[in-house]
Parts: sequence; structure tokens; C-alpha cells
Amino acid sequence: PGGGFVRHFDRNQMTVSLYLNTVEAGELTVWPNIVSPLVDLFGRYKLPIALRLTRLKRPIDIPPREGTLVVFSRRTVHAVSPVVGQRARVSIILAYDRPPASFMDVPDYSGRGNHRVALDPVQA
Repeated sequence: PGGGFVRHFDRNQMTVSLYLNTVEAGELTVWPNIVSPLVDLFGRYKLPIALRLTRLKRPIDIPPREGTLVVFSRRTVHAVSPVVGQRARVSIILAYDRPPASFMDVPDYSGRGNHRVALDPVQA
């Protein structure tokens, strides 16, 4: 409850989100195809340019309903509004990359290189 994400785009080729329950609010808002090959050329200015372009395009709101599957590319700026009420939003997020790319190798927003993401171990 209360959790959300500000506008951003993913760096992997494809993202898949599957909602496992229905919650109040917590919509996924997408602005498809904002990040273009032209925007890709702007390096560290890519994110600010993409975010400004969202002002020119009408967003699509997708409510978090059980069984809803959303697939979008890295060219899609998206945000998630906060969940209201006491029920947590439960979803599965899958990210796909083309070999040899890995979601573990994350370019920084400044355009000056990559760093390796460290994941905490998950206890089963």
C-alpha cells in the first residue's frame, strides 16, 4: 500500500507484467514509443528528453486487475501510481534482453558506462 514508481523507461528489450490480484488504484500508466532511435542518441540527456515528450502524448492507464498481462518495449515510458487502501499489489515482472545483454548490466543515466547490479539472495 502506498508504493508506486515515478515516470521512467526500462533498459531491457521487453518487460512483461502480470497482475496476480486486484487492488484499489495503483494503475500502470504508459506512454508508448516515447524513446525513439533519435532520443537514443542523446546519451545522458535521454531520460529528461523522454520525460518532456510525455507531455505531448496522451497516456494509457491500465488498472491493476487480477489476470491482466501487460507487455511493453524499452521505448515505453511508464509509471505506477500508489496503491490506496490496505491491500498490497501483487504482480510478476519479467524482463527480456537480447543475448549477450543482461538486466544485471545496467547503464547509468549519465551515459558514461555500465555497472553490475548486485541482488540480495532470496530465502525460499
